[in-house]
Amino acid sequence: MRGLAFIFRNRVCPSRGGGYNVRILLAVLVCILALFDGQPLNAGDFWPIDIRKIKERGKIIVTQYSGEQPGFFAFDEVGEYPNQPFYISQTDSLVDKDLTKTIRYQVTDAHLHYVDFLQNSEGVEALLKAMNRAGVGHAMLNGLPLVKKWNAVDPRKPLYYLADDSRTYWYSATDILVAQTVKSLPEADRKKFHPFICGFNPTDRNAIDHVRRMYEWYPDLWEGIGEIQTRHDDLAALTYGEQARANHIALDPVYTFAAKHDLPVCIHSDISSVWVHEPLYLHEMEEAVKKHPKTRFIWTHAGISRRITVPSLVQVLRRMLKIFGSIFPGWFTLCM
Repeated sequence: MRGLAFIFRNRVCPSRGGGYNVRILLAVLVCILALFDGQPLNAGDFWPIDIRKIKERGKIIVTQYSGEQPGFFAFDEVGEYPNQPFYISQTDSLVDKDLTKTIRYQVTDAHLHYVDFLQNSEGVEALLKAMNRAGVGHAMLNGLPLVKKWNAVDPRKPLYYLADDSRTYWYSATDILVAQTVKSLPEADRKKFHPFICGFNPTDRNAIDHVRRMYEWYPDLWEGIGEIQTRHDDLAALTYGEQARANHIALDPVYTFAAKHDLPVCIHSDISSVWVHEPLYLHEMEEAVKKHPKTRFIWTHAGISRRITVPSLVQVLRRMLKIFGSIFPGWFTLCM
């Protein structure tokens, strides 16, 4: 998994971005085939035939199992725990094992928003539980720099930016929400989060003042800047003010600040529009990276989003990684 390194200041966090996905998927496939010795799975293979289990306080506990059968298995029952996978090695003892603890690998979420478009959250305890269930050991944590407005003429509060035609506006307090949440955690949980500053308007040349302010107010907390919202399908059209873009003059001092303080910059910058299927705006991202060779960029969603389709995207990304990966090794990363 080291091939997917996403480098924070502590240099330990793996990412979902990078250039080795195909090789890793192939390796995983080979491992799975080896585990099952090339034999196809049948419905009857999901459970060893003599296993007995009980449910106890939200857990599934094995009470009896006489054999050892290495491989992947899944609950074939319906109800509270449908088809949840777990893994058995040759040396595992299943008796008294909680089969709800099914995580095989620890991963890092390189793009996690703590709040929604109304700046609401289910809370950090719910987030930690979800991370534990999914095997997420670390997460890049940011708020959302935009709020969805509830217009007087709309009878229902919109919960998402595409819920209706009301506009969105920039909201700086999102960084306060993230900072206070992370600082409230015990040390063991706090280490799981890597907070980024995102609550600024990237078309405002005063944006750097907010970044500096957050960095001064919460020293030794922030590990990056972003997700900076620039071109983002319908969200860009719904947002008040000037169109944000990766090569906007307002972002130059932000990129420089990031380089000075060793903060990676996470940026959303679509390379096209909803109805045009070619890289119209690729030059904006290219210019930003070329102009700031000492700044580490994480390009979220690799230049696309929900309704952006660019058939040549793979070729574009290969070229970008080849060019900037050779000129600035380790300083240009893709993140989905």
